[in-house]
Amino acid sequence: MTGRGLIATLLAMTAPCVAGIETPSSSDPAVWRHEAIDRALASSEQIVDPYRRAEVETGVARAQALIDERNAAEKTLRAALKSAEGIVEPTFQGWVLNEIVLAQIAMGDLVGARATAGEIRSERPQGAALLAIAMTQLRSDNLEGAMKTAMRIADDDAADQVWRQIVAMQVSRGDLKASRETLRRIDDDFYGAQAAGDIAVADVRAGELVRAKSMASGIRKAHRSQISERIAIAQFDLGDKAGALVTASAIDSPIDRALVQARIATRMAAGGDVEGANRLFASATSVMSTAKDRDMRRAMSWSHLARLKFAANDVTGAKEALASALSAAADMPAGPRRDDAHDAVARSYVRIGLSGDALEVASRIDDRVTQALLIRDVVASQAGSGGANALLQHPSAKGNSLTQTAALFGVIGVQLLRKDEVRTQPQIVGANIGTAKVSVRAIPDNQIRPAAFAALAAAQATIGDTTGGHETFQEALHAAQSLGSAEQRATAYVRIVNALDERLLFLGQPAPADVAGASNDS
Repeated sequence: MTGRGLIATLLAMTAPCVAGIETPSSSDPAVWRHEAIDRALASSEQIVDPYRRAEVETGVARAQALIDERNAAEKTLRAALKSAEGIVEPTFQGWVLNEIVLAQIAMGDLVGARATAGEIRSERPQGAALLAIAMTQLRSDNLEGAMKTAMRIADDDAADQVWRQIVAMQVSRGDLKASRETLRRIDDDFYGAQAAGDIAVADVRAGELVRAKSMASGIRKAHRSQISERIAIAQFDLGDKAGALVTASAIDSPIDRALVQARIATRMAAGGDVEGANRLFASATSVMSTAKDRDMRRAMSWSHLARLKFAANDVTGAKEALASALSAAADMPAGPRRDDAHDAVARSYVRIGLSGDALEVASRIDDRVTQALLIRDVVASQAGSGGANALLQHPSAKGNSLTQTAALFGVIGVQLLRKDEVRTQPQIVGANIGTAKVSVRAIPDNQIRPAAFAALAAAQATIGDTTGGHETFQEALHAAQSLGSAEQRATAYVRIVNALDERLLFLGQPAPADVAGASNDS
């Protein structure tokens, strides 16, 4: 059975649910999710605290919707709403209701989502719920509906996020007059600068350069650079190289000025002007080296510069920039921001083809989940199973049971993508799954183990080993059942349902299509 075959079976089969949590599981993968859901519901009934119970019930409903149990999901959401009524504190109740809104949106029930959002009595969670509704409306090209929703949002930050996206849609439709009117509704300088940048680019394309540059006047100085950067790039793309360089040179922030010069240099290199690109890159590097910015901004900017240089085929320059990024990250105090900086630098190393260096950077990350996900992603980025297997021997991958499991999930993910390998040599994939199971058993955090086993069970079903997959699924259920509280057990069962997926989820996340992450490299 292929990965797609597994999902098709899981979603399409109408096999009856397991009658009770004591009923032996079927070896049919289509039944596994139903059994985990039944166990989650049984555990949720034992949760006394209404906040926790409503959270779990919402998670169960989303899992039911995932396998096309729409009626059951709606019933469970009604139970979650009933549980939420018992939450006294308005903000706590509001965040639970926000989760219910997100579940209703995922099920396509916007009418229900709007009704639930209207029941929220606290400004911030209601703003988050209405923001999600408005974004859904915009994705459906319902501009009028999104504007009506935005009018209901009392939380300024959430409202500004919606108005910023409304400006983007109005600009894309060519309605610049309406977009300027909408821009006046945005109070936050960050979102205002993003929206003003959209309008400014449209002005440049319309030949209104003076008007485009005036868009920055209403934005605080700290955020004006991003508008000027977008104007400069738009000028260059329209053939006005000299004008683009003049606009770039007027940017106040040295780092922002350097990065826009580097973006222009990348375009120049792509157009064949390698000599001019090298001069501009040299200028950008010099500016970056003398900039006074410190902390995460400096590290992230060097990492961005490295990607731009690599996009222009300057591998040596990219390596030098990443060395500077690492140095900047090393100067940061320990904590989540430094971990994020190291994560970004490591993914840039992957982008330029240096996976071993990326794993070395991973060893500097303190947060074990961030580190493990990075290791999985680096290994999963390899073109073939040979390269992925080689990375298993890297010290970062062998550091502890969680990193070992992460690396093995990366290898298995690569192998599952190679359908010929799955078809002709399933025993090789199966051997790695067996090794991964041993590694999962050694993970000290018992709340991680249930979903990890479930993901491996799905992988076994994918290669046709439903008997072995059933055994692994049973191990997932046992790991969940051994957890100390009803809430932990119910949550683990929901995670098991989500992990029974062809994407080989690890710590709740699939490997990204682009392990290097989203980045504007041009």
